[in-house]
Amino acid sequence: MSGTDPFVLAVSRVHDGLGFLPDDDYVVVVAEGTVVDLGPRARLLGRYSALPLVDHSGAVLTPGWIDAHVHSTMPGNGRPIEEVAPAPFETRIAVATANLRAHLAGGVTTVRDLGSHLDYLAWSPGPGLMPRVLRYGMPITAERGHMHLFGGALGAARTVTDVARANLAAGADGLKLVASGGGTLGTVPHETTLTSDQIAEAVRLAHAQGKRVTVHALTNGAILAATAAGADGIEHLGFLAADGLSHVQQEALEAAVAAGVVFGSTLGCNEAYLHLSGSNGTVEHDEQSVRTEYYRRNADRVLGAGGRMAVGTDAGWKHTPFGAYVRELQPLAGAGVPAERLLHLATAGNADALGVPGLTGMIRPGHPADLVVIDGVDFAARAPKVVEVVVAGRRLVSSETQW
Repeated sequence: MSGTDPFVLAVSRVHDGLGFLPDDDYVVVVAEGTVVDLGPRARLLGRYSALPLVDHSGAVLTPGWIDAHVHSTMPGNGRPIEEVAPAPFETRIAVATANLRAHLAGGVTTVRDLGSHLDYLAWSPGPGLMPRVLRYGMPITAERGHMHLFGGALGAARTVTDVARANLAAGADGLKLVASGGGTLGTVPHETTLTSDQIAEAVRLAHAQGKRVTVHALTNGAILAATAAGADGIEHLGFLAADGLSHVQQEALEAAVAAGVVFGSTLGCNEAYLHLSGSNGTVEHDEQSVRTEYYRRNADRVLGAGGRMAVGTDAGWKHTPFGAYVRELQPLAGAGVPAERLLHLATAGNADALGVPGLTGMIRPGHPADLVVIDGVDFAARAPKVVEVVVAGRRLVSSETQW
């Protein structure tokens, strides 16, 4: 069977993007890149007996996972942006290729890249070998602001309009702004760096083309500015105050929730450091432990207040690897998100948050066949094993796939 031949996939349970289907033992029929049929095994299997059967009895099927926040051209191995950003185009694309293939093997069939050079927008990933990629181009940031090394810094003769138009003209799927400091050298995470008026100009330009805007906003002030400007998303859950500590300002939380702004989770981007051998006892380990804890606490508070959340890993940044999407699902589960809602957030919820609900995120007849088979859904207890991945109807079994 070639990668695009029709087949029948049999599993025990199905989460269709909205929730778990009732009962057990289902089959999904895939042909020409789409889901053709879905239903109980006893009713449908005989109808499609001429097609090859891929039997994963005992496993769980979900739509392909969506990662709402990655940096494809960064290695995620601890090398800082100051070291990797100056690399030539060919080197950065080689890194992106390896990263995206690793993410696909880990169950991610769509990613949103929220920080890269402008030339990344011109690259065409190979069909069927990688996740779908939504690219937001150069982050629009203050002069020498966080992530300025990607080329989107403002200056005396360069406005938000200039950078936004450059991204959109090059084919960006949306816009990313940086309204506070971050991990780039010389920036301060708890300092707000863009005004609401600056963010609003990018929102105006993007929305005029039907595209979305998300904002790196680690501070309460940046969250308020992004919300007032009409941004669609806020990346991270910092809620940092002027003292550098996380103090959720009720006004900022309530304003964002009322406006329907989507918070990007990125809980695992700090926790990733805690998995490194030899990190225990270091100053950075202690700092990342504190950040991991307040990210979890803030996620619980946002969700408890009725806030919207998109699941994103920040893969590529610092020590956050590609291929480890479940590390983002586990802390969310630990924050009290049940498996049914968690899988909704990672699939149909993310598709809606990113503005691509028809592109992926559901298991329905006529919908693109992006699928993930896993061996369990008790994310709080253990990381499930990804058994098989299907993207656009093409089976990518790790033991069979030839890159």
